[in-house]
Amino acid sequence: MAAETWSRLAADGFEVVVLAANPPNRGPRAGSADCNGVQVVSVPGLDLSAVTGAQVLVARGLLRRAREVAEEFAPHVLHAHSLHFQTTVAAARLARGRGVPLATTVHVAGIADLPLAVRSATALWERTVGRFVIQRSDALLAVSESVAEHAIRRGARPDAVQVVPNGVDVARFVPGEPAAPPVIAFVGRLIANKGPDVLVRATSQAVRAGADLRVEIIGDGPMRPALEAMVAKDPLLADRVTFTGFDPDVASRLATASVLVRPSTTEGMPLAVLEAMAAGTAVVATDIAPNRELISHGITGLLFPVGEVGALTRCLLRLVDDHGLRRSLAAAGRAKAASHSWEVATERTGAALAGLVADASRKTEVLV
Repeated sequence: MAAETWSRLAADGFEVVVLAANPPNRGPRAGSADCNGVQVVSVPGLDLSAVTGAQVLVARGLLRRAREVAEEFAPHVLHAHSLHFQTTVAAARLARGRGVPLATTVHVAGIADLPLAVRSATALWERTVGRFVIQRSDALLAVSESVAEHAIRRGARPDAVQVVPNGVDVARFVPGEPAAPPVIAFVGRLIANKGPDVLVRATSQAVRAGADLRVEIIGDGPMRPALEAMVAKDPLLADRVTFTGFDPDVASRLATASVLVRPSTTEGMPLAVLEAMAAGTAVVATDIAPNRELISHGITGLLFPVGEVGALTRCLLRLVDDHGLRRSLAAAGRAKAASHSWEVATERTGAALAGLVADASRKTEVLV
């Protein structure tokens, strides 16, 4: 999501430098690279999502490297993403130390549906470290109305928060010819809070109820071995569920899929849902506030309660059997996606960042 705005901001005249922590198997381990006019400085990190069940990565020496980057590029404004990332904490400390304004984009609308241990740890983080970031931020950009409300509950000043929804490239994500039998797609990290195990269990029940379908699980993560084991143990799933791993051409996958399932417990504004809608793919997602901002049940998609395998199974059976419903949901979803563009998101982000800069003649952004 952030990368979509970086290149567009650079094209609009911003000098953009990104400081990113990367796990061993994703992105460059260290050093600098140019990507679509954006200089990316990478720091090697350790992925802890297998332990936490959520996207958590730590990088040794990150603050020191952030200080070095800031010293070299003398940014006029800092832009961080998520209250929960180490890079954001580094940005908040850097902003305070250098007297540079900070904008923070927030992505999470609530944590009530997380498992107890993760929920407790996340709540403690938000009340302490997250509150420090919020108080240090000169502007907070929320990807949805529900995210904005959550930030205010955590102590943000309402006048410091503005909603800048995610966008989607409707020229890239376009409808194709659906495969037969219908393909049910999952797109995302294979971690607990994305709920891929819920889809596997629902698929098993749907097949036992007579549904003719295939499932493509597009993405990678620490849950993959356990999910593959679940599929291997079920003789009805072995030839119906495919793990593609990370695929940069998600648009082609969604173009031939009939349904996208998003069984997550937390969201901000799910990019996979927007992309599926743009691709003319019917969407089934959990009934949580951010999803409800995109999905009107029975009109632009179907909603089911978090973690309820039986409810998801019923949604799958309904959509596999009813081609007309799939088609109507897909058409309404595509119309909804058309109102979300990266150009608008970039324009709003750029205006917010420029508004924090006293001298807008040269705009340098370090995203941490």
